[in-house]
This record gives sequence, structure tokens and C-alpha cells, in this order.
Amino acid sequence: MTLTIEPKSIISFIIKYGFIFLICVAAFRITVNVLIEVLHKRANRLVNVPVGEKKPGETQAYRNINDTNLITEHPELENQNLYSILKKVAKTYPERNCFGYRECIKIVSEPKEIVTMENNKKVTKVKNWKYFTFSDYHWLTYKEVEKMTIDGCSGLAKLGYQPGQTIMLYSPTSHNWNIMAFSALRRGMIIATCYDTLGPEGLQYSLNEVETGVIFTNVSLLPTISKIIPQCPNLKTVIYVDDKTANIKNLEDFKNNHSNLNVISLEDLIVLGSTNYVEETKTGATDIACIMYTSGSTGTPKGVKISNENFVTTIYGAEKWLSHLKGGLDGNDIYIGYLPLAHILEMIMEYAIISVGVAIGYGKPQTLTDGSMRDCKGDIKTLKPTLMPGVPLVWDKICKTVIRTINKKPLIIRFLFHTVFNLDYWLIKYHLPKSPFGKIFYKQIREETGGRLRLSLVGGAPINKSIYKFINTVLCPMSQGYGMTEICGEVGAPFINGEYKLVDIPESNYLTTNKPYPQGEVWVRGKHVCAGYLNHPELDSESRTPDGWFKTGDIGEFRENNALALIDRKKSLVKLANGEYIAVEYLECVYKSSLIVENICVYGKSFENYPIAIVVPHKREIQEIAISNHICADINDAENTSFKDLCNNQIIRLAVLKDLQKIAFENNLKSAEIVKNVILCPSPWTIEAGLITPANKIKRIAIANLYKKEIDACYN
Repeated sequence: MTLTIEPKSIISFIIKYGFIFLICVAAFRITVNVLIEVLHKRANRLVNVPVGEKKPGETQAYRNINDTNLITEHPELENQNLYSILKKVAKTYPERNCFGYRECIKIVSEPKEIVTMENNKKVTKVKNWKYFTFSDYHWLTYKEVEKMTIDGCSGLAKLGYQPGQTIMLYSPTSHNWNIMAFSALRRGMIIATCYDTLGPEGLQYSLNEVETGVIFTNVSLLPTISKIIPQCPNLKTVIYVDDKTANIKNLEDFKNNHSNLNVISLEDLIVLGSTNYVEETKTGATDIACIMYTSGSTGTPKGVKISNENFVTTIYGAEKWLSHLKGGLDGNDIYIGYLPLAHILEMIMEYAIISVGVAIGYGKPQTLTDGSMRDCKGDIKTLKPTLMPGVPLVWDKICKTVIRTINKKPLIIRFLFHTVFNLDYWLIKYHLPKSPFGKIFYKQIREETGGRLRLSLVGGAPINKSIYKFINTVLCPMSQGYGMTEICGEVGAPFINGEYKLVDIPESNYLTTNKPYPQGEVWVRGKHVCAGYLNHPELDSESRTPDGWFKTGDIGEFRENNALALIDRKKSLVKLANGEYIAVEYLECVYKSSLIVENICVYGKSFENYPIAIVVPHKREIQEIAISNHICADINDAENTSFKDLCNNQIIRLAVLKDLQKIAFENNLKSAEIVKNVILCPSPWTIEAGLITPANKIKRIAIANLYKKEIDACYN
């Protein structure tokens, strides 16, 4: 039997099913295009909207998409101050935990060599490195904190301090810092803040400028204060706390040497006030609440006047921003406070956390991890926070430590980790839930930060994109904070009741007409902008326009979703001999993605055509380079070889340079932005050495002076 197929049947079949096939293909293409469009929109949700007219050389003003008419503000703004925030929450959540702290049980010291700068010369010193044994966390409720604040306020009144006078807060971040601050604010006093790492010269300048009669400090800082007392005639009272981490002899010597001063502990001040109650002194929206001194990275610290209105507006904006966190915030959440409260971003975040009744557990930078602890865990693992801030340097170290650990795993584990990581990053990018595989691969990493993180915050400087991507994918969502002291620490998109725009910088070719993104200097306006500079009216006129715009000095660009991305600082632009400008802060952010780099300063000369890199390298990475290049036989040989000699080795320097140049090419840097030489520094840059500020920003001039000989050799 022969099977025959009629031509008509074939044609009919093709027409019938071919038509169906074409419809399916068309439907598939339409579905894919729609899906791509939906995902694109999900990845680029607008966070800001442009409003008003566009002037030549400027963008339009951009405002938060939830407050385009600038009408959202605190409902009782005129009657609010910082103390009223605590009072309200203590009434709403009296039994909730407010402040947590650890007590020091034991300290062990071990010697360690460091390099410092004295009289423009490098000096090697032996410093005792401390290791700590701490207790578990002890907690104070909101009710207890308010009672301590009331008694502290009454104690200040008993000592004779009046509303409108100033108290200087010169102490590390702790629960006591905030109790002292709230006590002074309830009294109607102005708090002045400066970094606890500020030296005698900067402290003396700040104390005399605010003409304060009282300072709050820590026993460890009494020797610094002792040096300047003869030059501070207004100072009459020293209120101190002893956290048991400093030599008590500091206190004994201080009392003996300055018997003319009233030296009283915070504990005794509270006891004094408990039997001498005074009513709260009300302050208004325009009253100055704080004079916050900048870190002094560009010279003498400047006192920035911040009003109640500035604070309350920004805190209310942060509170609204926190309300969008998935699941909201409740009594189970804990914020870890360890960054300087003298920095506006930390102060705003802590008071925003307080405003929603969430607990704050305090740690210290040197005790956050297990590395400086003995017989106990570091602050992070002990506290198990759900909210954690950090400067880029902190997140950079966390990320690189994890990556180094992963790189030591077998090939199959590395492959699976990166596969899951890339999948999860893609899902996050389009606002989709992460895969379930991350719970397996990220568990150990998450345990290093306590295992409960829900939100991380980074501020103080730009963060490298790869670090941001890693933390956002592996740990938890990361929000990038943008804040100057002068603009009261905005976070992310502009808060409610604020706006910003970009203005051309023609000489640097940062123009609002640039493609694909408009670029320029960031100008901001709103009730969060500070009241001005203390005793520097010329700075007020230089930094403000008649219609209220504040010139930040930051360079930014608006991305596809209208979000503001920071590129650099105007003061950090360097013009090379070929006429091109390079943004050194941006370049440092790019080059920091190298596992070799612990810290970096990109340096350029106006009469040279290229920049160089001054790098503090990671010791183990340098040792491994030495082994792979047969400079050292094995890790034991590398450990026994002077790290300084390894850093000076030309083969190792060339290997580091190649790694940096590889990163430059991967990030599409221009030729003028690629470093052509490198200096390796065997000693870390520290505040004590005068090479970084208390806000962890590098001091370029100091670094350039310290390595002048090496820099000249690089160019010669």
C-alpha cells in the first residue's frame, strides 16, 4: 500500500499551521518586548521629578516624587525640637529598649609598629594595640532614658547653666553622648559637637569660638583637654564619663592639675539633678539647636549652625523614608551606632531611629568585629543588628574579606556562588524576589554581620559600584546616603520638603547638556539647609544664592530614573598638563575594587600628563604576589620578609600597577584617568598619623607631603 499526499493538502497544511506559527512567533515577540519594557520600567522607577523652568546652564529643580509641591512637613514643625522627639516616643513606647551598651571587663595590650609623620619626617613608633573583653549588652528603656535626661537637665541648671548657652560634646559615640545632648537640649542650651579625634589645636579653636563654659568628654580625652585649658578662659566645668577603657590615672592627674575647674561625672550630674527638678525650656523652630564642626579635611574646622527646623524637617524625612522598608520597623529592630555622632549623617539617622521607637545598640570601631576581642564576640555578632550604617571603608573591608574567602574555595563552589550571585543581582535589579539558593550560599557571610541585617546605609564618601552590588545582593538592601553638615544629611533622593538641581561647571566640562546624563555642581534648597556658618558671614554669601540655593561643591549627574549620582568634589578636580581634568575621588572609588587596595590616593600634577596611585596594600595580597613571582618561596618565607621590602620591590609594584590598569580598562576610564605608576605604603594611614580625617577621608596634602620623594621619583 502506497501513501500519497496531495499537493493541495500540503499547501493547506502550510497555510493553516504556518499562519498559527506566525501568530505564535508574533505573540512571543510581543510578550518578550512587553516583558522587557516592564522590567526596564521596574529597574528605572522614577524617584525624583523635574519641576519649574529650566534656566540656561542649569537643570530644572528636582523634587521627591512623593512631594512635588513641597507641602509635606512635620505637622507640628513650629513647636518641635530634638528633645520633643524623645519625649513623645518615651510616652508612646515607655518600656521599649532605647539604648544598649557593653561594659569593659578586661584589656590586654600588645606592641605593634606604626609609621607617623613628625616635622615632615617619617617616624616609626611602637604602639600598644589593645584587645578587649566586654560584657553582653545592657539596655535602658525609653522611659529610663527620659528620666536620666530630665535629671541631667536639672543638674545643668543646678550648676548655673542657662538656656541659650553652649555645651561642647567632645566624646566618642555612646549612649551617654545622647543622654548628655538631650539633657542640654531640654535645658534650652545649644550643643556644639566636634570629633573625638580632633587634636588640641582644633579643639581649642572650637571651644573659644562658641565661648562655652562646659564640656562633656571621656576620661581617655582628658589629657588632650588638659593641654589647652590655659588658652580657654571661658571653660569652667568638665563633665566626664568613664567607660573603663582608659587609664583612670588620666582623671586623677586632671583633677590635681586643674583644681580650679568643676570636674563632675555624668552619673553625679544626674544624681544632683534628681533632687533639683526644673521644667523644660521650650525652643522654637528657628532657634539654633546645634553648632556642628566639620572634620577639617580642608583646613580649620567650620562651625555649622543647625536649627530645630533643619533637624526636625530632615528627621521627619528620614522617618518617612524608613517607613518604606519592607515590613516596616518595630520593637524587634536594632540599629548599631558606632560612627561619630559628630557627623551629621550618624546624628540624623540615630534621631530618626529614635523617632520611630527603635533600639540603638552602641559599639566601637575597634570592637565591631572579633579581631580585637578576647573571650567574647565583637559588637556586631553580639548585638545582631537589623540596621547598620558604614562608611565605604567599612563595607569595602567586609566585601573584600568575603571575596578572598570565596576565592580560596574549590572551583565548583566558586562557580556556583557566582552563578547564584549574578542571578540574584539580576532579580534585584528588576525588583523581583531573590532566589532561594542564596540562603545556602550567603548564610555564612550574613552571620559575620549578625545574621539579621535588613538594611545597610553607606555615607561619607562615594562607594565603589562593585562593593555596592555585592552588599546589596549578598547581605541586604543598601541605601547610599548623601549628606554634608550644611544640608543636614540628606539620604538618597531628596527628602520631602527639599529640592536640588545641577549647574554647569564650564571649565571642567561638567555641563547640564552632557550625554547620556546631565552633569554639574549640585545645588540644594529647602528647610533642611543649615542656618549658616558661625562667625563666617563671608562663607554664607559665597555658598548661597539670593533665592536660597546652597552650593554644595559636589559634582553630580542625573541618571535614567532621575536619581542623583555623585561623581566628585570641585576641590578634588585636578587639571593635567594636557588640559584634561580628572576627578580623583571618583578614580579612587573605581580603583578600590582591587583586592590589593586597602586605601588609595590618586595624585596628579598640573605639569604632568598622567596620574599616579599611592596605595596602602593588603598584606596577604602582596605576599601572594611575591610567592607567584618567585620573590618568596612560600607563605612562611613571605611572612619572614620585611613588608616594607616587599612594597619597595619593583616586580611587585609592577604587578599592582597592572592590576589597577586592568580595573581602569574594565571601567572604561579615559587615557588621562589611568594611573601610570604606583607607590606602595607599608603602614596604614591613620588619624593619629594625620593622614585621614575623623570622617575617614584622606588628607591629600599631608599624604603628598609625606611621600614627596617617592612621587618625584615616579614622575622622573
